[in-house]
Amino acid sequence: MTRKVNKDALFGAAPTPPLRANDVRAIEALGGAKTERVYFNGHPRYARGLQELKNMSAESVALKDFIVEAFDDLFKKYESGEGRFKATDVEELRRRIKNLPQ
Repeated sequence: MTRKVNKDALFGAAPTPPLRANDVRAIEALGGAKTERVYFNGHPRYARGLQELKNMSAESVALKDFIVEAFDDLFKKYESGEGRFKATDVEELRRRIKNLPQ
């Protein structure tokens, strides 16, 4: 039995070897912060409200962008000490928020 060969792949670039675990970590360290998933189970009002914001936006805005904007506003609010919940050390909180990766 013979193997079918793709004639277009005969003279192409050599296949790249799979990345090792250390390679992946180095690429991530050089490439900046990777995205992380944030889970939220809340009242359906929030999901519907986000969908309405998306539907009524002038540009095509992803839901993720609205959530990122809300987090940015929340961080600014707590940096200024105006959050709904009290922080034990506002100065330390302010320092930690400023040191978050961009």
